[in-house]
This record gives sequence, structure tokens and C-alpha cells, in this order.
Amino acid sequence: MHFSNKIYFLLFLCAGCYSSEHTEKEANIRLEISPPEPDKDLREKYEANLKTENGCSFSNPDTSVYKIELLDQASSSRVVGNDYKLVENNVDMPHVSFNSSDNKQILTLFFHYGGARNSFSEFQVQINNGLQKNRPVNTQIFATNNNIKLGLTKESLIQILGSCYTASLINDKEVLKYIIDDSMSSFLKLYNYPSYYGHYEFKAGRLVKFRFGFEYP
Repeated sequence: MHFSNKIYFLLFLCAGCYSSEHTEKEANIRLEISPPEPDKDLREKYEANLKTENGCSFSNPDTSVYKIELLDQASSSRVVGNDYKLVENNVDMPHVSFNSSDNKQILTLFFHYGGARNSFSEFQVQINNGLQKNRPVNTQIFATNNNIKLGLTKESLIQILGSCYTASLINDKEVLKYIIDDSMSSFLKLYNYPSYYGHYEFKAGRLVKFRFGFEYP
């Protein structure tokens, strides 16, 4: 073989080696990329599953607001009484809302079909935009059993509830979502529900709305 032919042959082999190595690296990179995000719901489920696989456990859920306990008839009757009418529509579960004494906050109690009267499965607290004229109750602040209330910083909430959450951006708000859906959870067995959630909305770093409770099965 002529010397020049040998050079061409060696160059050909090197090019082949580079191409094979480059292709293999590309394949490895593709394998390391996170799963695709066809939509937000799948991404959040993937993140939640990943946290569970990594040993992340949410174990300090909110269970009451303004001393009204989830699914507790006695506490709701004691605090807000029985003289109310549930609002039913196509947007949400049947519910009743109350304003704080200064009308700056709104507490909404959600009822699940099949439940007993005064037994509420979900709670929501939000800033009153001034349009809702609900019956006021004797408090200016609706706080949970974990002392979570409107105006709280994101850092303070995470310090209370832990870092086992998923986060998403909705318009100008950041939403932290906590979930308990382990079928072996003693907490879920206690309330006889398949899953619990806590959603906390922040705007400009402050809590402006939160909702927690049990998913309607």
C-alpha cells in the first residue's frame, strides 16, 4: 500500500471512531434527559412520584382553620352554627363562605356529596376583593392548626410543612402543592379518603390564597 493510501485509510478509521463515539455520547445524553412534558398534570405527577421514590414524605398536613376541623361536625357547628345554606354550582363542590370581621379575608368550607351535614372535607382561605358580602365571623385572621395564614412568606411555609412539594407558576402566582396519596397512610385511613392535598398560592412572595383537604373520590 502506498504511503498516501495509508494516510487516507487511517483518516477514514479515525473519522469512523469519532462518529461512533459521538453517536454513543448523543445516545447517553438522550437517556439522561428528563422525561418529556406533554402537559402540566403529567409533569406534576412525575415530580410527585420522584419525591416519593426519593423518600420524601409530607407528614404535617393542615387539618383545621379557625378551630374548624376537617370532617368534624361538632367543631363546625360550634364555630359557624347551623344557620347557613350551601351554594351549589357547576364550578365547585357545595360550599358556604364566611368573611373575617374586617371583611378582608374569606373562609370557604366545602361539603362532599354523601357526607353528613356540618361535615366539611375541604377548606379555602383567600383575600376578599371587596365584592363578596358573606356573613362575618368573630376573627380578623383565618389561621390553620399549623398557624398558616395569609401574608406568610414562602420560606416560612416551607419551614412549617417541609420541602416535599411540587411548584408551578400560574400567571403571576407561584403555587406549592403538597400531596398525601399513599394507600398505606394511617392519616388517610383515619379519615377514610384516598388522598389529601394542600395548595398554597404566593404573589410577590406572600401567601394570598390556600386550600387544603381531601380529594372527592
